[in-house]
Amino acid sequence: MTYYVADGSYNGMTLNTAASGTTLITIKKATVADHGTATGWSDTFGDGQTVFTSQVYFSTNYWVFDGQVGGGPPSWTTGFGFKIQVTGISQGAGVRVDTNVTNVTLRHFEVQGNGGDGDGVGQANDGVALYPGANNSTISYAYIHDMGRTIFFIGGNNV
Repeated sequence: MTYYVADGSYNGMTLNTAASGTTLITIKKATVADHGTATGWSDTFGDGQTVFTSQVYFSTNYWVFDGQVGGGPPSWTTGFGFKIQVTGISQGAGVRVDTNVTNVTLRHFEVQGNGGDGDGVGQANDGVALYPGANNSTISYAYIHDMGRTIFFIGGNNV
């Protein structure tokens, strides 16, 4: 199953659809070249960035979260399909993969933190937090910056 997300600003989201065996659930940035059905489509829906204004949280297995564009030579810090902003003092991690949630792939995304100094005020501000048992995860083409604590908080194996 694949879901496409158009340009625009969205609240963060909790991805908690139960896995069907090992079947992947894919969230993709809609682009002019790849956007699903043509019915009702306008190229202006896929020519910019999708911005999530708080945490993207995975609480079930077998997900692909793919901004489709951005990163890589020569634009390691620009052009990402998905951007996650956790700029408030109590927003926590940009991406959180919960305890014992496995097989999550994250690619072509940016996380912008609150730029805190790790002084203990508010929640820890991490770029990507993979909790214990968050095994078999892949992170690629990511630009994670201005975090108040750490870029990666990793408790899983085979990452």
